[in-house]
Amino acid sequence: MTFKDVNVKSVFSYLGGVNVYYLIAALGFNICFFVVRGFYQINNLHFIKKSIPFSESLTSVGMAQFYNVIFPARLGELIRAYFLSKRQGMKKASVLSYILVEKVMDVLLIMALMLLTIVFFMQDAFELVNALAYFAGMIFLVIIFLIVYLRFSRKLFLVLERIIPERIFSAINDINEEILDGLKFLRSKGQIARSILLLLLSWTCILAVFGFISYPYVGLLGLPIYSCLVFMVFSALSLSIPSAPAGIGVMHYGLFLSVKMLDGDIVHSQPDVVAAFVISTHFFVILFDVLVGGGIMITHGLSSNFHLMKRRGDPY
Repeated sequence: MTFKDVNVKSVFSYLGGVNVYYLIAALGFNICFFVVRGFYQINNLHFIKKSIPFSESLTSVGMAQFYNVIFPARLGELIRAYFLSKRQGMKKASVLSYILVEKVMDVLLIMALMLLTIVFFMQDAFELVNALAYFAGMIFLVIIFLIVYLRFSRKLFLVLERIIPERIFSAINDINEEILDGLKFLRSKGQIARSILLLLLSWTCILAVFGFISYPYVGLLGLPIYSCLVFMVFSALSLSIPSAPAGIGVMHYGLFLSVKMLDGDIVHSQPDVVAAFVISTHFFVILFDVLVGGGIMITHGLSSNFHLMKRRGDPY
């Protein structure tokens, strides 16, 4: 659907429209994103694990982003949870429940805020208004579910204790307590304020990444300057759907749909340029995650080996 009626040769000619200097700037902001998310995670997990080294937090974020590209269905988050559990001694269920809430904040709250901003610029886009209403409903349901779970889960387990064998109940109850610890990661006003600030800063970095990567095509297609915000939102929404590695297919269609909503005539009048934009933007966004995430993992591995050899007294 995305590349229907597209001239492949013409698409390749338009792929040369990228700007190297803009790509370097985008890569710099992508690195900043990883750094900010490292501090964001340390702040959020403060009451679960008080002293997470920045290098460990940064490496876990790098692993998640790297393996999210390699594996389908965002499985990199499971690797991130396993890494933090193994290296920092945290309970896997606590880390996974924290990551779940973190993704809820990313996908639902931030995306709803971004959609609201887009609706301000594009007041004629009824599809966006519908999407905003859909996300508002999802946010409401998720919040209600979390409130009910936090408030009544222990009372429910008092009932289960009477009907489930003690050994099985003990195991399930331990997991429930770990999940509750992970869900209650925000416990002070200062921590909440820092979390919101770092969350917004991280998404600002991603917005800059999309802005620099897509800017040459925005000019070529004659799209408005705020187009990068639309590209970022629909790319993030597409990647939130369990899909093939690197979001192949869903992210392409998300970018295509964002162009169509910005100017539907361009999709029909300049399909080759639109296809080149979609392929180029998807490629570089994913490539930067692989390069930065993989680079962080390699650096952490080399550093760990160096410190291990140093402790053993190995001159090599």
